[in-house]
Amino acid sequence: HFIFILYFLLLLFMYSPFEQVHQVPESILKSPGAGATIKCSHSIPNYDRILWYKQMNGGQLELLGYMYITQSYPEPGLDVKLSGNADRDQTCALTLEALNPNSSAVYFCAASLTTLHIAAPHDKNLSVFSSLCCVAHTALHLDQLALFEHFFFSLKGEDLL
Repeated sequence: HFIFILYFLLLLFMYSPFEQVHQVPESILKSPGAGATIKCSHSIPNYDRILWYKQMNGGQLELLGYMYITQSYPEPGLDVKLSGNADRDQTCALTLEALNPNSSAVYFCAASLTTLHIAAPHDKNLSVFSSLCCVAHTALHLDQLALFEHFFFSLKGEDLL
């Protein structure tokens, strides 16, 4: 029984409710063409990755990229910039430039721990285990009036007939 209690206390200590992910701001309202920056931090020991996701209209999550400590790995073909530090009590940022209607979405950051296991020299197995914990989010909305004005003025001068 002592080992079970010790194991339970260890798990409780490792996953305290005070260890979580924080993301600011909670929501953003911007005009088309503007930029936006979302910041994320966590307080989980040994977690060294921040993953960034985008979700449009309640659909599937799209991976935008991730930070591994101070190295950024944005997904190819996406207009995003990742910066900062993904370690505990540090801050990393997702920057979106030239917002457009497809930018309106909910953006998530999540803390992750990746463990690499290399087997004995005679065994050629390589295992990578990833643990994802604690997600936070930001809702980004484009100002509808500014969006209309942007669309209207982009058409102004064009032959609409």
